[in-house]
Amino acid sequence: MKKEIALVICVVIEIIAVSTFIPVMGISSAEPSNTELIEETGIDELQQRIYEQGYNYTVAENGITLLSPEDREALCGYKPLKAPEEPPAENVRFLSHVPEAKIETKKLESIPSSYDAMTLGYVTPVKNQHKPTRCNSCWLFGALASFESTVAKKESILVDFSEQEVGDCNIWSRAGGHNFCEEGNNFMTTNYFTKYGSANETCAPYVATPQTCRNCTIHRNVDNWRIITLFHVEIATIKNAILNYGPVASTMYGSDPGFLNYSGGVYEYWGSEPTNHVMEIIGWNDTLKHSNGTGAWLIKNSWGTSWGASGPYPGCAWVAYGAANIGVGTNVIASYK
Repeated sequence: MKKEIALVICVVIEIIAVSTFIPVMGISSAEPSNTELIEETGIDELQQRIYEQGYNYTVAENGITLLSPEDREALCGYKPLKAPEEPPAENVRFLSHVPEAKIETKKLESIPSSYDAMTLGYVTPVKNQHKPTRCNSCWLFGALASFESTVAKKESILVDFSEQEVGDCNIWSRAGGHNFCEEGNNFMTTNYFTKYGSANETCAPYVATPQTCRNCTIHRNVDNWRIITLFHVEIATIKNAILNYGPVASTMYGSDPGFLNYSGGVYEYWGSEPTNHVMEIIGWNDTLKHSNGTGAWLIKNSWGTSWGASGPYPGCAWVAYGAANIGVGTNVIASYK
């Protein structure tokens, strides 16, 4: 009974708090959006168009290529912050009150030109949000991956938290009106950890469809997290957060066919579409070249290991700084208990 009362209180608090919401804006580019690449096309033709634009990344058939258009659309389920003028009932479905102040980061004399949390053992294995069925749940996977990495960095252990548990038990699902396989965002997920904590995957295995909330044992609660980039992406701020606390959850535009079929190199897309996909930024390399200069983020995705770069990074990708609006809506977990 106490738990149900607490749930009602949380819902009321969060409805009141929606007046602080800020709409998400993409980072515009001087280059036009590549509308041709949005159309269905064969891999060979897609690769040719990529080269013609002066890009050096590669594409290949993968598990995403074979999906139906509906399933490909479901890969990107990020729901941005709602604008203040929208009805509170609609707002509360997607975001609770969010701490907007930037987190205090430790002073660093210098930031290295490259960093890879995977080689340091801070990154858990790549998962697949589409197994066993279609689900717009990138917002769960990206945020949980960040929490898992924070634990790995601090405790030198790899944990496997349950996306299903967060999807089924968040206040939006329990209050009705929200199906986690429709959409959400990384702020919802991270804020859930401050209220209810995280459960292990073994308690609520992922089935990619809503289930009844289970009474899982809670292992860790977040007690300090912040949004570190909203509208303007500050590369140094993201790097500093990763160095101090671990990989971060962030967003990008993920529906470009070049990204869906990415297989290696530095991915770039300079359209102005707003972000629609949540993933984890796990590192960077300032020396990697692309058509707009140098420097790229290393990201961990949630589309399985048949997608992504070959070699040591299956399920991951290099994304040029600023490409596809990467870095908008980034949050960091600073501490937990």
